[in-house]
Amino acid sequence: MKYLRRLLLVLLALIFLVSAFLVGRYVWQSFQTQRDFQQLQEEKSKNRDLKALWNRNPDLIGWITIAGTEIDYPVMQTKEEPEFYLRRNFKKEYSLAGTPFLDAASDVALPTSNWLLYGHNMQDGTMFHDLLNYAEESFYRKHPTVSFETVRDGAETYEIIAAFYAEVDTEGFRYYDYAKMTTPEDYTTYVREVKAASCYDTKKTAVYGEQLLTLSTCSYHVPDKKGRFVVVAKQKI
Repeated sequence: MKYLRRLLLVLLALIFLVSAFLVGRYVWQSFQTQRDFQQLQEEKSKNRDLKALWNRNPDLIGWITIAGTEIDYPVMQTKEEPEFYLRRNFKKEYSLAGTPFLDAASDVALPTSNWLLYGHNMQDGTMFHDLLNYAEESFYRKHPTVSFETVRDGAETYEIIAAFYAEVDTEGFRYYDYAKMTTPEDYTTYVREVKAASCYDTKKTAVYGEQLLTLSTCSYHVPDKKGRFVVVAKQKI
């Protein structure tokens, strides 16, 4: 009996040590990630544009900011390997948080009518986690705009027109199929569908010719990691 009790205590101690190690590693990685992004933010502010950062990494296509939130990050794109930055930082090193990136079908140079950006929903509240706050209309009223600066054209302000929960690999409207849209018909359909899916009526819409910006992150309202939360904005003219 004493042997079994000691064995159980040893096992519990091992479980505790392993758990503490994993938690500690996550906290340290989170600290390093935020330190690296803060350095990028400071460099961007110092240089007043993205050219210096682009010279360091030509995969950079823009910078996304939502005032009053943690969202203030570079945006990358690698068309040949679309999810390259899913688990990589600006320096192309492994990172659990990854770096926000533009869908391979979207193009800021052509441009396509909709730019679809992806970012992780991190438990520490970083990356695109704050997007889920847009499920509440009161949060939207306090944070109605998004700033997206591209290396090519500089900074523009976007007005949010819809915020909604979605699922991937399901029947019906798939917002992620509209990353490449260029036609008036697809544009009208997309705007109609996202407005219908929105958690509330923003009293704003968009017409063809106004650039759209779609931000997507994971949501856990459905099982099997198929849930998403999406915020759609139009260029403010």
